[in-house]
Amino acid sequence: MNFNKLPNKMLVETLFLVFAISSNVLGDPGFEAGHSRDYHLLHDDTAWDRMYDSWIKTHSHLSSQHRFRRNSVSTEQPTLEEIKKFVEGFKPAFESAQKSLLKIANKTAVLTGRLKSALSIQEKLVRKNITFNDLTDVIGMRFTCQTVNDTLRIKSKIEKDTTDFNITETTCYGMCPGHGKYRDSGYRRIHLILLIKDGSKSAELQIGTPYTDMWSNWNHDFIYKGPKNIADNSGVQNYSLSMADYFWKLDEIRRDLPPCPEILKEANALKILRDGVAGDHAEETYKKLGYPPNACFWWNDMKLSLPEKECPENKNTNAASLTKAESSMLLGILLVLHFM
Repeated sequence: MNFNKLPNKMLVETLFLVFAISSNVLGDPGFEAGHSRDYHLLHDDTAWDRMYDSWIKTHSHLSSQHRFRRNSVSTEQPTLEEIKKFVEGFKPAFESAQKSLLKIANKTAVLTGRLKSALSIQEKLVRKNITFNDLTDVIGMRFTCQTVNDTLRIKSKIEKDTTDFNITETTCYGMCPGHGKYRDSGYRRIHLILLIKDGSKSAELQIGTPYTDMWSNWNHDFIYKGPKNIADNSGVQNYSLSMADYFWKLDEIRRDLPPCPEILKEANALKILRDGVAGDHAEETYKKLGYPPNACFWWNDMKLSLPEKECPENKNTNAASLTKAESSMLLGILLVLHFM
């Protein structure tokens, strides 16, 4: 088809049709799981259902039996249905790990998590020539702590917990004594591969601070996944390292955060607001404070690096994404317009 000969109206409609069809049928070949935007707060016993429902919706445009591909490799790849059954088997281990980790943190950190996308699972199996049983990051969890000292304390507690976990791999990027400020790219976090004894499944746990989250989110979106001319620019790379150094210095300052009294650690922040001065505006005030898990001073920048927390009365929705039904409706409208 020669697009140059199409009238402007028909050209626009044709491009919309191509976009709608490709989005609905092919999906997003560049979809990457594991980034902070894909994480969910794991604060109650509905966490698995919410996370798994989101995972299913992400892949709703793919046929369950279709052997989808991210590239042109010829290696046999599992179907979506096979991956779905595999992921479903992680529920008992996930719920056990969530319960244990929240107990270890004791409201001094926020736990978030995600399930590795089917596309990323499939790509990794092919790229590394491995089987399902070799995957260690289907479950991805993150602790975001207020200070570096908190990250080290939680890491130490997990290492001592031989009842719930075995640590099979530890990598410390700039957070541990003797490991420098950050890796060459500027990235900072503690990475642990946990073997969850209840369920015999592995999970990746990352431990960091709001500043490690904010830097990595910015670097991922604008540099690592940005245009090549930006990512390869030496000035940009130097600036990224300077920002990493800036956030490292802020974390160093925060090491001296005063310890919070136990009475505030154990207090229910929302209940205090409801019973106290906030009254009818308790939920609104609670949201503005960043949904603190207790009544200790909770740094406001915590919420800048975390997913939006769902209030009991509200459900987190993504207005920017179209469901399959909505995409089909849009396609139908465009077809009608096309032939008018």
